[in-house]
Amino acid sequence: MEGKFVVYFFLILAMLGAGYGIYHTTEIDDANKELIAITSQIGSLEDLVKKQKAYIELRQEAVALLTAYGIMQKEAYALRTEIEQHRQAQISARKDFDQAVAVSRNQASGLVLVDPVLPSGIRLRNVRVEKVEGDITTISHSEGITKLTPEMLPKELKDRFRFGMAMGSEEAKAEPSSPAATTPPASTTAPVESISDQLTTARRNLEKMKKELPYLESELAKTEAEAASATTPSKRFYIKNRLDSLNKQIADLKTQMLTAEADVKKLQ
Repeated sequence: MEGKFVVYFFLILAMLGAGYGIYHTTEIDDANKELIAITSQIGSLEDLVKKQKAYIELRQEAVALLTAYGIMQKEAYALRTEIEQHRQAQISARKDFDQAVAVSRNQASGLVLVDPVLPSGIRLRNVRVEKVEGDITTISHSEGITKLTPEMLPKELKDRFRFGMAMGSEEAKAEPSSPAATTPPASTTAPVESISDQLTTARRNLEKMKKELPYLESELAKTEAEAASATTPSKRFYIKNRLDSLNKQIADLKTQMLTAEADVKKLQ
């Protein structure tokens, strides 16, 4: 009988031990599961913290970019304002320039010139400006009344009326040399130049004269043809003066060419 009690006692102890072991194992499993869940939450929180940091950095960069953009907008506005001020100043200066030119042309009526020479080589006498309308200048002279376009004007009138001159320029654009212009002989070259430089200048002057002579001769031929068809006394008188002027220019030019050729040979 006592043996049974002992057996029962051990069985009870075994059952209690098994129950405690199961309970303890269950607690460990639960704790392990809770640990895994907490670890997962910590990982999620760390990822969230990283994302928040990246977002904050992006916001800081965006704020910096917006600040820079605002500064650039202010600078662009200031530049636009300055450009507009310069544009208005240019428009005002252009108006003043055009007004001054218009006044000069309007006040030119009655202006007297002393025997001006036209680019074509014609010398006019008793010249008086009658009026300036647009690009046409009307003058009276000993042969009658003539209307001249800007390229036909003598240089003093072209400069005075600002034909061919841009606003702000200090002087008129270089004028093409007229057939009546006297080409300086090569012997006038500055003595400080070397022989080579003097020879180059002399050759250049000679080439200019060689190119100028055919032009004068063609003008002479045209004028002689006009003389043959002249019907009025005033036109014949005008053409005669033109022929005399061209013949004198051709004779002077040939003399200068002979001098220039001599200078080139001497320098060679």
